[in-house]
Amino acid sequence: MADDDERDTSFFDRRHGDVVIDALRAQRHAGGTSFCDVILNVRGRTIGVHAAVLAAVSPYFAEFFGSDLPRAYSERCPQMIDIVVDGVDAANAAVLADAVEAVVEFMYSGYLRVNQSTLARVAEMGEFLSLCQLVSINLNEDCWVFTVGK
Repeated sequence: MADDDERDTSFFDRRHGDVVIDALRAQRHAGGTSFCDVILNVRGRTIGVHAAVLAAVSPYFAEFFGSDLPRAYSERCPQMIDIVVDGVDAANAAVLADAVEAVVEFMYSGYLRVNQSTLARVAEMGEFLSLCQLVSINLNEDCWVFTVGK
């Protein structure tokens, strides 16, 4: 029991959040399912992720994972989520998978790297996943304009 005259001392590590998210990114990139509890399956390309990270960044995933419905239908661990987009044929499957990978990397790092072929899909996913940081991405001839959300 603390004495009445004893003072509490506190310590704050400004890098702690960065260290944690860097470790989660390293786990994701380690291959296999290294602590990843969800696998996104995009036409055969698998992307290991952490449900907690997706739910923290995307209101869509927060509701999806919060409902516990996905876990009720999945007996696998990690859980497999198939991403199916109407109108995407085998020829465009790689573009879709690249776009999903770019959005996932953004969710982990805040850094978005896209090319002209994935730009439209990334913008669609940003809207669908309620990622206010990617409110609009416009292509105006040779100039890409990224509008940062609220």
